[in-house]
This record gives sequence, structure tokens and C-alpha cells, in this order.
Amino acid sequence: MLLVSTDFITDKKLQTLGIVYGIGKGFLIKKQISSTNEEMKEEARALGGDAIINVRYQYTEDACIFGFGTAVRFM
Repeated sequence: MLLVSTDFITDKKLQTLGIVYGIGKGFLIKKQISSTNEEMKEEARALGGDAIINVRYQYTEDACIFGFGTAVRFM
């Protein structure tokens, strides 16, 4: 599954499916981002998605990473 920070994927027509998010917990930032991405991918797959666009991350006050993006399907 493709994750991008842009609102488009070159040469692809996209159908928007919905917002997906994930929360990464733990002590290592890399592990937090990885688990956040996996949660987002699972949600996108459940919606029938092929990719997630506009991926953003936010570090929360309780030392977690919150990630979100828009699940899309290639047309």
C-alpha cells in the first residue's frame, strides 16, 4: 500500500474513500510511526483502498504519534 504526503498520485485517477488514522505508542519514534502506518493501512484496506494520500503526523502531549490521511482507490 502506498502512503504519500501529497494530495495526488501522478498518472492515477483517485476515488476518495474516507479518512483513516492510527496512533503509535512506545518509546522509539521509528516504532511509533511504523505502528501508526500499519493501523492506517489496515483501515484503508478495509475500505477497499489502494493508497493513502495527504498523510500527516502529529506528536501528542502523551508521547504518542497520531497519523491520519485519506484512503483512496485507483480508478
